[in-house]
Amino acid sequence: MKKVALLNVFLFCVGIFCIKSSFAQKANKDGNNTLSNNTYEFSVMMRDSSIKTFKSKIYTNVELHRTYLIYQNDSLSKTDPSREQKIYPEQTLEANRVDGSYGTIVGVPTDSCWLFRVIRGKINAYAKLPEKKSLKAESICAFQSGKTAILKLTATELGRFVMDDEEAYTALKKKNYLAAIQAYNKNIPQ
Repeated sequence: MKKVALLNVFLFCVGIFCIKSSFAQKANKDGNNTLSNNTYEFSVMMRDSSIKTFKSKIYTNVELHRTYLIYQNDSLSKTDPSREQKIYPEQTLEANRVDGSYGTIVGVPTDSCWLFRVIRGKINAYAKLPEKKSLKAESICAFQSGKTAILKLTATELGRFVMDDEEAYTALKKKNYLAAIQAYNKNIPQ
């Protein structure tokens, strides 16, 4: 029971961290976009095990410090107020992005957001947005090694796992966490 409570506190902290990061499209000094919140196709398993497949962006409720998806029930009339339904992470068991190029990008619900597994390997990396094609280092917010709990991505936490791999540790010291995870997964087979 104590482990479950600690995991819930951790996932809440990771969720708040994810929400505080901007989902808006921004241009860096080179004019390149750093993060983009596109409309994606999701397959969402609700707590009652029903599955809803729909397209949505990931929206943020700033007052509640939570993200949500919008499901539109096309079988209801456009004037019906229940036609659009906000779906929050705690209402789901998973929210997976369906992507023809990369397969399914698994989304794990926390109490405030979903964490999407964007890198799979000895170390899994989780991002705020379900995007693999244009994956940016700043979009990674958590990681998991093997069957351990999902951890907030920090130099200290990641360093405990990659310190034995020279290439990964060098990238970590340069604060390039994405490159550190990718190097570790390349050099240390599963």
